[in-house]
Amino acid sequence: MAVLVERSAKGMSTGERPGCGAPGGRDDPSGLMRVAGGPDGGAAELIGQVERFLFRRHDALNSCQRSVLCHNDFIDGNCLVQAAGDPVVTGVIDFERASFGDPMADLAQTLRNATFHQPSGAKELAAVYGVDAAEEERLAIHDLLHTLAERVWISTDRPAGWRSSVRRLDAHLHGVSRAG
Repeated sequence: MAVLVERSAKGMSTGERPGCGAPGGRDDPSGLMRVAGGPDGGAAELIGQVERFLFRRHDALNSCQRSVLCHNDFIDGNCLVQAAGDPVVTGVIDFERASFGDPMADLAQTLRNATFHQPSGAKELAAVYGVDAAEEERLAIHDLLHTLAERVWISTDRPAGWRSSVRRLDAHLHGVSRAG
């Protein structure tokens, strides 16, 4: 299974359209393998479920028609907001992770962060962004991939409270990968 998982992850990250495909896929094509072989083990059922989810949606992931400039770290700390009156974004900083890619990958990363810090704000952001049906599926795929990358990071670096974070991320991975 390990060879199959690595081959599938690599194939999903290399589309004909530059920048479209799995986020970080070219840098880290073996996220599922690192969950399986990581220091906390990894549930075989979850790994299989995520793998099946990605295989079923391979064409949707590669349906990105146009790469755009993605910030890849669009969080509240990187937005400059005027100090007085109604909140108005006056600038954006920290472009070190910026690249061209699928706009749904960038939105998925932003929503992951917003969901963790302010769930109601994440729902509002998703609603005003205006995601169509085709993009909705890509958004779900990128959400799963970003969650998987976060899980790998947390279970490898083991910051304080890492076990509860891994349980929360695993629950999210189960929920997303069971959908559809």
